[in-house]
Parts: sequence; C-alpha cells; structure tokens
Amino acid sequence: MKSPRLENGYLKIVNELADAFCRFRLPGEAWQVAWVIIRLTYGFNRKEASISISDFEKQTGLKRASVVRAQKVLEKTKVGSKNATTRPATWRINKNYQDWVLVVKKLPGANPSSKNATLYKNNIKDKVLPPEAIRLSGLLSDLILSNNPKNRELSPGRKEKTIHRWAEDIDKMIRLEQRGPEEIERIIHWSQEDDFWKGNILSGGKLRKQFDQLVIQAERKNRQRKNSADRENQPEWMGAY
Repeated sequence: MKSPRLENGYLKIVNELADAFCRFRLPGEAWQVAWVIIRLTYGFNRKEASISISDFEKQTGLKRASVVRAQKVLEKTKVGSKNATTRPATWRINKNYQDWVLVVKKLPGANPSSKNATLYKNNIKDKVLPPEAIRLSGLLSDLILSNNPKNRELSPGRKEKTIHRWAEDIDKMIRLEQRGPEEIERIIHWSQEDDFWKGNILSGGKLRKQFDQLVIQAERKNRQRKNSADRENQPEWMGAY
C-alpha cells in the first residue's frame, strides 16, 4: 500500500487559491490538465512552465484530442493561460480567481420550463456566467437554507443546478439593469433577515422581480430604525417639548 510522505516531495498552494479551486466547477479532463500545470509550476516553486502536449498526455493518461479540448476549457474559463509564442507553449494558473468564468450549456430541444432543461457544462461554445453572479447566487441559497433547511429546490441533488439557474437572473441584474454587486449583496442579506420578505424571496427570479420594492422597503425600515434609535438616545429634557 502506498504511503506518500512529505519528505518525498510536495508543492505549496496558497490557501485562498485552494479555496477558490474548491468552489469552482471544471469537467474532469480540465481538472486533470490543470493539475499538471499546478504540479509543474507550484511543484517547482515557479509561476509558469513549458509543457508540451506529450507531457500532458503522459501525466494525465488522456488522448491528445482530450488534452487539447481540456486546454481550451482552461483558457475559456480563464483558470489557466497559455503563451503560445514559445515551443513548447508556456502554461500558468491564473491566480486572479475573480476573473474565472463559469459557463453553462442549454440542452438542445429541451423545454425551458422543465427542471431538467439546463445542463451545466464547461464547453468553449457555452454561455459565460461571471463568478460574481455565481457567488451572489450561492449566498442567496445559503441564507435561504439557513431559514429553511428543508427547501426542496436546494436539496443536495438539486442545489448546484438551482444556484446556476439563479445566477443567470443575477447576471442579468448586473449587466442589463446596472445593479451593483455590493447593492445586490446588501439586499440579499436584508431580504433573508426580514420576517415578511424571507418567505417571498426564494429564488433569483423573485429577487430580480422584487428588487426595486426591496430597496424601498429596506431604506424605509432603516430610516425607522434610525429615528427610533435617535429618540431613545435624546436627552431627557428634550422630552418636555
């Protein structure tokens, strides 16, 4: 039985980057190719490395066509970058994980209303979803689950697809309606803390549809809270007037 030991060699990855890898979805072949890049860069304490197609084939056991396809996924998602001016090409991992993009693919001929209508894959022809939209969708799902752990849309077998579906609505809020991610995050938190709205904002679509009303309600209640706090803190002599 194998018993790997640190003294036989190891590589260092910054925890923040490792956490980003944990949250990001890539198909298996792309992950295999990404690990070759990680191994030949961070494993040798360098930022980039010249890696040939045959190197990738040898390290992963994949066929050439699969390696090339996986490389295109890494470039499309911006997880990995290639400098093709060298021979062999030079590869590196993009540490700016905020720039990574997740892509989704619609199943051909699927009924858009069907819960199985969208299959999420990473493919060079797929639609791109910004990581910020995915993050905000994940935040909404986590807060909804904290209020109702039995939410069926967020059950273990459905949660990932649900998050990606909601992210499409949040992406539209950012791109088409010019909502700032910070404002969206603030309203998500507020909606899931409010006794009324936490029972109504249960999807990305609902968040988008009710966003203007949520902003108005949040501002009104914040003013009421501030006015109440001001009255409580006023000097006693002011109560005579």
